[in-house]
Amino acid sequence: MTLISYPRKRKACVANGTLPLLENAVSILQTPKPENHMNPTLEDIVALRHARLKTLTSKLIYLMILNGAKDDGWTTISISEFGHATALTRRAVDYIIKGLLTSGVIERRKSGPAYTSPYQYRIIEI
Repeated sequence: MTLISYPRKRKACVANGTLPLLENAVSILQTPKPENHMNPTLEDIVALRHARLKTLTSKLIYLMILNGAKDDGWTTISISEFGHATALTRRAVDYIIKGLLTSGVIERRKSGPAYTSPYQYRIIEI
């Protein structure tokens, strides 16, 4: 990686003291990366999952799914039941559930073929 330097800009950077910051950033970019930077470890995945459960309401929804699970692991809970248990609006419950789904903590499927069928939820085990 080469850096194009303009004399005027370099003098201005030296004058206001930002040149060392610029040179430090270039040296950081040129340092070699460790070999396993693209392979997350199991500890990284668990830490990420627990980071998504840092709010009380997301923990409550997670525990409702965990405690309501049947033998196959799935539980049928409607959005309004989540809302009544947590005192949240439907929109807030949807937002939390979508966050849990995207982080890979839970999974969701329809409980029946009808449009109005509630969803079933399951905790994804590692």
